[in-house]
Amino acid sequence: MADPMAAPAERGNVIRKVLVFGAKVAMTCGCFWYLFRQINIDDLLREAGDLKARWFVLATILVMLQIPLVGLRWAKITAALEPMRPRPPLGAMVAITFIANFFNQILPNVMSDALRIWMLTQIRSGWRTGLAGIMIDRGVGIGVLLTIGFVTLLNASAFTTLGGYRQTALAIFGALLLCGTAALVCARLYAPMLACWRATKWIGELGLVSRQVLIQSPEALSIVGIAFVVHFLGIVCIWSVGQAFSMSLGVVEAAALFTLMVAIAIIPVTVSGWGLREVAVTAFLNAHGVPAQRALLFSICFGLTLFAAALPGAVVLMFYSPSKGRRPGFLNRVSGERPSPTLSPSPSETRHHPGPPEVASLEKRKS
Repeated sequence: MADPMAAPAERGNVIRKVLVFGAKVAMTCGCFWYLFRQINIDDLLREAGDLKARWFVLATILVMLQIPLVGLRWAKITAALEPMRPRPPLGAMVAITFIANFFNQILPNVMSDALRIWMLTQIRSGWRTGLAGIMIDRGVGIGVLLTIGFVTLLNASAFTTLGGYRQTALAIFGALLLCGTAALVCARLYAPMLACWRATKWIGELGLVSRQVLIQSPEALSIVGIAFVVHFLGIVCIWSVGQAFSMSLGVVEAAALFTLMVAIAIIPVTVSGWGLREVAVTAFLNAHGVPAQRALLFSICFGLTLFAAALPGAVVLMFYSPSKGRRPGFLNRVSGERPSPTLSPSPSETRHHPGPPEVASLEKRKS
């Protein structure tokens, strides 16, 4: 019998999500309203007419190349989390990444990540492992982004002065990198203490499995290396969009812009970073002598490049349905993989996998 309190609670959850999404839409519209109040539309259209379209094609291709690399990184993280199990099918992992990236353009990052976890459970049991893999995947991306930002700030450039706050930014980036590295290295020390409380136990377990993947696993170097390649492609994409506007961006300037734009997109207050990114980029470039209409159009074109690169995800969605098991064969043929009988785990594989020995010891201490 259904719980009579479940329906109101579920309805309240839906209403809450709708209100949050509505607030993000309002914030996005407010940002664009603020910008268009300060910009002459005729100047904006004149600037758009002078763009060199071929550079946008290159930028779109570069972003599209990032997506299968992210899928490969995610597959390696998932395999490192459960080294005793068969590796996840690469074709399916890349397909799921394409689909999630498509929805990421219109939905919050949390929802696209939830979609990745759900689709992973259709081909590989264990949503907890999927959640840990997504968090590690996001953490690696943010860690490499901080590293690139830190190295970029070490180079003297007009874009890295930050209005006299360069040393402060360096200290913040360095502190975040140091804390993240210490959290990985010292996970064995603080995990047992956090295991004493239910509210913090998951933090200790996440630290242990992160250490397993990024320090102990043979895949660690390749995972971090792929993250650097993904971000490098993003920097080249920024440079390519700059070429479309005849902007003389060097490597340092493109890296500084890339760090700013990706960091702004992480802040979950607008729809996929739209609006807030335009405000930040317009203010940043305008402070360095770029006309406001060109700076705004630069940011909008970068966002449209991301959207165009995500469109293949809609095509993949039409051919891939993990719950029905009809389309993976097509993707396996495209990726050169043979259908694996491990897509439906045996009863022995569906049992709880405690992960690294440290997590198992935490479970024993709790019992």
